[in-house]
Amino acid sequence: SQHGASSEMLLWLGKERGDHFADILGPEVFRAMLTAMERDAFNEKRSNRLHDFILDDIKLLPELIESADIDVIRDLTRSLQLSPSFDDMDKRSLFARIVKAYPAIQEMITGDNKKEDHIFLVSWPSLQRRQEEYQDLVTKRVPANVKDIALARSYGDLRENHEYKSAKEMQRVLQRRKAELERDLGRARGTDWANVRTDVVGPGTVIHVTEVQSGIKERFQILGAWDGDPDKNILSYLTPFAKIFVGQPVGVEVSFRSEGQSKVDRLDGITADVAEAESARSHAARFIGMPGFNPGIPSFRMASHPSESSEQDDPLLIEPEWTQLLWFVAHCRPRSEKKLAEFCLEQGYEHRLPVYRSVKTYVRKRVVFEKPLFPGYLFARVEKRHRQMLVQNRYVANLLDVHDQAEFAGQLDDIYRALDAKVEIQVCPEIKAGLQVRVKSGPLRGMEAWVESRAKMSDVHLRLDFIGQAVVAKIQADDLELI
Repeated sequence: SQHGASSEMLLWLGKERGDHFADILGPEVFRAMLTAMERDAFNEKRSNRLHDFILDDIKLLPELIESADIDVIRDLTRSLQLSPSFDDMDKRSLFARIVKAYPAIQEMITGDNKKEDHIFLVSWPSLQRRQEEYQDLVTKRVPANVKDIALARSYGDLRENHEYKSAKEMQRVLQRRKAELERDLGRARGTDWANVRTDVVGPGTVIHVTEVQSGIKERFQILGAWDGDPDKNILSYLTPFAKIFVGQPVGVEVSFRSEGQSKVDRLDGITADVAEAESARSHAARFIGMPGFNPGIPSFRMASHPSESSEQDDPLLIEPEWTQLLWFVAHCRPRSEKKLAEFCLEQGYEHRLPVYRSVKTYVRKRVVFEKPLFPGYLFARVEKRHRQMLVQNRYVANLLDVHDQAEFAGQLDDIYRALDAKVEIQVCPEIKAGLQVRVKSGPLRGMEAWVESRAKMSDVHLRLDFIGQAVVAKIQADDLELI
């Protein structure tokens, strides 16, 4: 029995795990590890080797749970929540690894069961397509993959078995897609676009707009979250452009930026999308009585100004959080910047860890080290749904939200331009008042920066205002001009 195995045996199994142990490796092995650590604590055994191994090997838990059913993962998560073997910080790190493979577990871990906050509207045809994809996945593709794994395993020597590794990789892809579909289908609400209001813009309407500057007229269909087809001017009501008009009456003029230019569009007309409503009604009958059935469509509150947001009042206007890519500043635990960078690389997260070279000379050799330019900080750009995974990481002491995304990204890019240009730089621990300058020549041409005074025109400060720090780059005074 795995639950009777000693911590030493389970530690050995974890270290030596591979395809030759595929038949016994799974979620129950991790549950057995929890049991063994609790048993050791009860018997007053002092060894922490299994505990440390589980935390340090970031691939262990994902590999043990990769092919498990979602209900098994829920049970395992409850066991981890109740386990006294890990403190809260370490549990957060382990939970993040589970959520990476099974996003649906996020709500269970955070205790956020308010699914209505994430509800979104879809047409019946698009809902049917997603349900058909899910049925095909669970009735055909997953069973076929199980057979492929069994067949590949029969060839033997799993360490050199390409067919087995390929089938296992496909299993991970299918399980992840299954979890995504289950999450989305649980939040989607189908509608037939009946009884659509035409005094304001909303899903199920057709709008006619005129660009004020050029006089160009366009027609757009505003439909559900899964109905967008920009090439045909069919827009999901959750897209940024559509949200400008949602809730607005005829005659309003709205301002927005497109391709770096300011534009103004006038709303000339609103009509019900009759053709789309008829198509949706032909699909609606088969959904009657099923979860998500919602004949008709809720009304929308009219905003008094285009900039006024009604997202907090109307759950249908909430953009799915997983679509937003945002910069976050991770305040790391001591000497953990590179470990967090490795975690981000492993998870496929875009991240920045600016480093500079430090040279140390020993008796017989000269060694070059790379040290963080901003000790204690790592900058990650991830989808908003992955924010909690960073918060729960054991190397993160605090995760800071960046309010001015454009300014932060621009300042970070300037610092990397200086690093790439191999300009002599040094850290400035605080931002000082000074004169704003522009680099007029050289590899950093066009960059705006600061100098303390005219007397120190060669010391250019590249600021990162969000964390209150800067780096000083050495640039010839002749290459600078005051702004």
